[in-house]
Order: sequence, then C-alpha cells, then structure tokens
Amino acid sequence: GYETAARRGDAAALIANAVALAKAADRVVVFVGSTEADDCEGYDRDGLDLPTAQDALVDAIARVTRDLVVVVQSGGPVAMPWVHDVPAILQMHLAGEAGGAACADVLVGDAEPGGRLAETYPLSVDVVPSAASFGVDGARQAVYAEKWRVGYRHFSAPGFGQDVLFPFGHGLSYAAFSYEDLSVEAGAGPLEPVVSFTLANVGARAGSDVVQLYVRALNPPKPRPFVELRRFSKIVLRPGERRSVSWTLDRRCFARFDAAADDWRVDAGAYELRVGASAAEPKLA
Repeated sequence: GYETAARRGDAAALIANAVALAKAADRVVVFVGSTEADDCEGYDRDGLDLPTAQDALVDAIARVTRDLVVVVQSGGPVAMPWVHDVPAILQMHLAGEAGGAACADVLVGDAEPGGRLAETYPLSVDVVPSAASFGVDGARQAVYAEKWRVGYRHFSAPGFGQDVLFPFGHGLSYAAFSYEDLSVEAGAGPLEPVVSFTLANVGARAGSDVVQLYVRALNPPKPRPFVELRRFSKIVLRPGERRSVSWTLDRRCFARFDAAADDWRVDAGAYELRVGASAAEPKLA
C-alpha cells in the first residue's frame, strides 16, 4: 500500500508482483486509500494525493487488464490521475469493521452502490479556492479566505466545471433512471411553490436514485453561489416503475444571509429551479 520504515524501497517489487497476478486473473480488484496520517480530525490535509506507490500500482495494473475495479477508502476527496484508465471505481469511504462484507456485496451485485458524494472531488488541490490561503502563515490551518466559495458552491459556476473530477451529489446505480414532466405550482404562500416531477426506472433491475433540487438566482444583486441545494430525496424503484416526486419549498430556499442586517433576505428577481442527479447534472429546469 504505502511505504513504512520497515518496508521502504519495496514498492517496485510489490507492484511487479501485483502486475504478474493481474495478468493471470479473470477479474482484478485493487484497494487503495489515504493513510492514517491523512485522515485526521485535528488538522487540515496538505493535499489530495494518494500515496505515490498506490497511484503507480493502479497505473501499472490498468496497463495489463481492463477487467479492473479500483476500490477507494478515504475520509474525503482524493486525486485520481488514473481515472480515465480504469473501467470502474467504488468509493467506500471509511466503512468500518463491516466495510469488507459491504464492499463484497456491492462488487458481486448483491447490493447496490446507493450512496452519493457529499463533497466535490476536484482534479487537484491546486484548483481548490482555499489552496491560495492555506498555510500562508506557515501553520497547517485553513483561514477561510474563500468565504462562501466552498465545494459545489464554487465549482458549479461557469468556468470551473473543468476543474471537477466528480461533482457534489454524484453517484451511479446498477439501475438507470429518467427524469420527466417537471411542474411548479403555487403553494400556500408566495415563496412556497410545490415542485414535482416523475422519476422512472428504465433499467433492468431495482435500484435507487438520490434526486436533488437546486435553486439559482438568475441576476442576484449581491455575489452568491451559482446554485444551492435546497431539497433531496432517495427514491427506490423496481424496473419499469414510475413515481411522482414532490417538494414544497419555503422562503429560506430563496434567501441569502445579509450580514449587515444579521438576517436572511430574499432578493427580488427571477429564480431557476433545477432538478438533477448532482450539482453539475441538471436533468430538468
């Protein structure tokens, strides 16, 4: 996996052995992940890279087989320079003592990978807004100079999509889904519309999708995120099943925080409602 004092210098031999095994295997599963020094609650990470030997291992095996799944175990986003050379990636995060059995169930198809990313996965640490201010004083601390430009609130804006490896809310299923018939109707109040659409499972097996509603202020008088997540639901459907999904919005769905007034404010103007499978993948608007 990664170098330790006892095994430093063994990476090349271990990779060569893994490649030889991969050449003779029908299917290959490679497990990679961050180290215990990277995932910590007491300090901020220096970067997004996996241990160098792990990236080299994936790259080497991808050169000799296409029947390959890479399982990533990490507490947060990691860079994946080999992403376009690997047919399948399963993010298990830090799944705990039962993680092995859960991973096996997903790999053999007994369970569905029904999770969705709660963070944007950037291509590299260099494109993250906080990178410009992190560690400027020599301390390994974040100073939050990026303000609200955090995660998808930054990367969903025009011009930054090319910096994203996987967007916030992204995740795949063994089923396939279609989004249809978006409607917006007046609710109980002027800022309480009811948003509805139809979700259909057009795949061959049962599965789940996490449908997401984002609100976009079209011409905001003050800077604010390009889109903001306001509602989401996990829907499980059988093959061929269709279901109407509805959300009732409220005033806070359209509001921004006005620091001068120390209160939430709804600016006059038009707002766009987007329904999709991630912050970067609107299906209906």
